[in-house]
Amino acid sequence: MGAVFVFARPAYHPSSPDTLVNMNDQPHYTVAQVRKAFASHALRLGRESRDGNAKHGFVVLSLPLHDGQAPSFTVTLFGTESTVSFGPKLDSTQGYETRFGNLSVLYGDPHPNPALLARIKAAVSDLQR
Repeated sequence: MGAVFVFARPAYHPSSPDTLVNMNDQPHYTVAQVRKAFASHALRLGRESRDGNAKHGFVVLSLPLHDGQAPSFTVTLFGTESTVSFGPKLDSTQGYETRFGNLSVLYGDPHPNPALLARIKAAVSDLQR
């Protein structure tokens, strides 16, 4: 009498895989375009951090810091020839996040200011037109 052993090895399937985006294939927005769109909704993105160059780097824009705390609202512009690996989007209960063109807009706050969020969304809408 023979025995048959049956077993299964479950395969790993990540619940939220990263998304790889080649910025070469995306519409491009400039720092000036982004600042103008947000400024028209009373959001002066006066802080700027850069890493790398215009082709392969990125620029992070944010509002001025208050009390030395990290900004909860940022706009990241990726270089024209960058390839970006995006993780899962922010859960909507933790804030607002959208990605389009070479931009990532993030307002990470579990208790968002409704007026600020409305202005952010209006500026995003203006850029997407």
